[in-house]
Formats: sequence, structure tokens, C-alpha cells
Amino acid sequence: MFAFQGKKIVMGDQATAVILHVDYLKSKVYVSLQEELLSPKQKMFTADSQHPAVVQHIASEYAVASLVETGQLIAIPLACHFNDTFRFDSEKMKVGQSIMVLLKTTEPGDHGFLLAVQSPKKRRNVIRLRQESKTLEETLAVVKHSLSLGDMVTGTVKSVKATFVTVALNDKLIGNIHASEILDNVPIGTFPTSKLKAGQKVTARVIGGRDVKTHRYLPISHPYFTQTIPELSIRPRELKGESNTVLCPDDCNTEEVLKPFKPGQMVTCFVKKYNTIKKWLEVEVTSNIKGRVQQLLFSTNTKVLKHAEQYFKNGQALSATVVGSDITGSKLCLSLTGVHSLEKGTIIIGYVKKVIPHVGLTVTLPFGKTGKASLFHLSDTFVEQPLEGFSVGQLVKCCVLSSDDDITEVSLRQSRSGIQLHAKYRLVEVK
Repeated sequence: MFAFQGKKIVMGDQATAVILHVDYLKSKVYVSLQEELLSPKQKMFTADSQHPAVVQHIASEYAVASLVETGQLIAIPLACHFNDTFRFDSEKMKVGQSIMVLLKTTEPGDHGFLLAVQSPKKRRNVIRLRQESKTLEETLAVVKHSLSLGDMVTGTVKSVKATFVTVALNDKLIGNIHASEILDNVPIGTFPTSKLKAGQKVTARVIGGRDVKTHRYLPISHPYFTQTIPELSIRPRELKGESNTVLCPDDCNTEEVLKPFKPGQMVTCFVKKYNTIKKWLEVEVTSNIKGRVQQLLFSTNTKVLKHAEQYFKNGQALSATVVGSDITGSKLCLSLTGVHSLEKGTIIIGYVKKVIPHVGLTVTLPFGKTGKASLFHLSDTFVEQPLEGFSVGQLVKCCVLSSDDDITEVSLRQSRSGIQLHAKYRLVEVK
């Protein structure tokens, strides 16, 4: 019995295959002809590391899957514990399903398999074949599909939003194309989704899927019905097979998803919306990686900070610097100024938190820091009342003089913060 995986072979043909399972009771050998399984890549793994995988075969007590990154085969027990004896069809693994696994061994055993377990979080099928409450006719028309990672599909653009495009693949099945999956190189300041128009025919590759709740089916008896929407890519490199993008499933550990992003790294993100109450930008790097940009990191131009809604439009591509992750570990903290830490000589924007007579200013800085500016660092020229021009809430440009965990010394002097001095106040070298 063969898993042909789209290959056309006839009786008598010779083919190279990899063995997935041997059933001695039925005298059957289950094999696969997939190229990535025949020539797996070698990679060093660490115990308990999390990886995406695709189910290749289901046996009575275990499943055989392949790691998306390398094509290496792994064995996964179907039961989590001794009492795990019954599951609904929607909870069972299915061939072609994308899952997240935790590796328990780093070297193949006697049978050539790595040992792993499915991610302990709530299981969600990337490919949903059937809901228990639906009849077979409804299931075939609405939910059932045979799409797998890497499949090529053709559809029609249904609607164009700021950060994603909805594509109708057939009468009932729809897919999403995120703004990051339209162009290989996105020009900064452009709107990638504007390249597509409603009614346009597109060819895309399946790179993942996500579960969404819908009230379209059985809204009274099953108000939280879940439907899987394929995530698609139309990037030229993806369509040519030169790139192999795989999105993590919904149950993927968010910390693992954000782990590759390091402080100082440059990324391209897309504006989702400007939060006028919180004064931050909500952005998306990919369909499953979200981020935020705090107001003080919008720009070093105070005009941009005061009128952000005029400078940032939904769907606009921006170049950002990774600062880190937020306190929940679910979103990236980004900067549009190129600054990701407060170091000596860094030019930043802050706002006056407190005016202290005869002492100076307390300034709120990015990254949750507070700065101190003494009277001697407020101006390059002599002013009888140096604090007279400052008020609480005023935006000021600062230069970091020193920074530690407790206090950050800053200077508002024009010569340090990069502001051009008036001609009559410029310093002249004395010879």
C-alpha cells in the first residue's frame, strides 16, 4: 500500500520509498514517495525543543510524522496517558495534519525514528475533516478539504483589507493572504494589499492554517463553531519553491515563535491601526506575529508624535527595530527610530514628567525609563529662568549622557540633541 503524494506510477514501475510502518498482522508495509522524506536534512536538536511536523501515517498506537524543517521521521504516541482511550473524530490525528511536537530524543532509535510527543497545549487540527454535529452532506460541502502544507491552489480575490486579502477557493472554502506574503521585497511606505483587486484570479501556496470562530453554522445549538482558514502565500519565491515558509499552528508556544527575534534586528511590519487612547501603533509582522510601537518610538520628529494618525495609515509597510517582547510574551515591542536601548549618545524623544524648581526636569523616556536633566543641561545659552519654557507633558528631544538601572542622565542642550543653533548662538573656536 503506497502513499503516492501526487506521483503517477503504474504497476511494474520501480520507485524508491521510505518505510513508514510495518503491519505484521495484516502483512502490509506502508511507505511514502515524498522527496523530502527520501533525503532528510541532518540537523542537531535539543531535548524538549518544539518543532512543526506533518502527520504521514496513523497506526493503532502511534503516529508517524515528518519534521517540516528537515523531513526526518518521528514517532508520536496517540495516547497521552493510560486513561486516554476515547476521542471524538475532531480530536483525532489525521494524515496531512500540521501539529507541534516536543522532541524527547535527539538521535534516531533502532527503527530510525526520533521520539516525540504532541505539544501539551490544546490540540487544534489545521485540517478539519468533520464536525460531530454536522451531517455528512453538510460536512462535504462546508468543512471537508484535503489541503496540505505546500499545496498549490487557485482562487478569486473576495475582499481586500488593510493587512490581509480574503480569497475564495471554492463556493464554501476561503483563505487569507497576509500583507507579508504578497511581495518578496516590500518597499517601505507602500501598501502591499493594494496590489490585488476584488475579482482578480490568483495562484497561491498553502503555508499554514488558523482556526476562527464563526456563527455561520448552527448559531443556536453550536454558537462557537470553529472553522479552519488556510493561510496562503503568493510571493514569487514561494511559488517557485525557492522559499519554504511554514506558519506555526494556533496552539504553538508564543515564546518559541518570538524567540528568533533578537533586540536590534530589523523587520518589516504592517500598520494594523493607531490606538488613539493608548497612543501606540498596533502592527503585524506576519499573520501570527503581532507587535506594538510605543508613541515615543514613532520618530525623532515631534510633529510625527503629535499627529501620528496623519503619518501612519492602516496597511502601510514600515521598517522597525526589534526591542524585545512585551510583559505577556505574546507580542513584539518595536521601534521606528532605530533605537532599541538607551546608550550613551543616543538621541531620543521624551516628555516632561515633572518640573523641579532650582533643580531641573524629570523626563519620561522610552522603554519605561525615567531621565533627569539638570539646569546646566537645558540650554546652550544663558537663560535667567531656564525652567520657564518647560511644562508637564511637553515633548523634548534628549541626548543620553549616562544610563543605569536606577537613573538616566539626559541633556536637552541643542548642541547635544542635534538641533541646529541660531547663528548668533553658535560657538566659535577661540584661537
